[in-house]
Amino acid sequence: MKKSLETQTQLVSLNETLINELSSLKQVIDESNKKMADKMDITANALITSNGSLAESLTKAIANELNSQNRKMFGQMQKIENLTVESMSKLSSRVASDQTLSKVAGNQQVLAKRMDGLATQNQEILKQMEIS
Repeated sequence: MKKSLETQTQLVSLNETLINELSSLKQVIDESNKKMADKMDITANALITSNGSLAESLTKAIANELNSQNRKMFGQMQKIENLTVESMSKLSSRVASDQTLSKVAGNQQVLAKRMDGLATQNQEILKQMEIS
């Protein structure tokens, strides 16, 4: 019985030691969990800040690229407009030249008829001079 009591006392002592160790281990685990949670919060906040900066940088880069593309397209549209105005001007002057040429051709026909009339009159005058 004495041996049994000693064994039980040893077991109780070992159980108390085990309980103390488990309690200590629980505290270490709790502290580790708290530290891990704190570090995860810090990391999450850093990621939020980093993502915000990245989003801002991307937004600026996209806006700059869009502005650059808009400027290029505006320049190309200006060139197209200038070429169109130039072509229209040339076409307009050509139409004016065609109208002028038509008038000149009409005037030349009138002059040709008058010249024919004068030639006929000259022929008649020459005939009359020969007769006289």
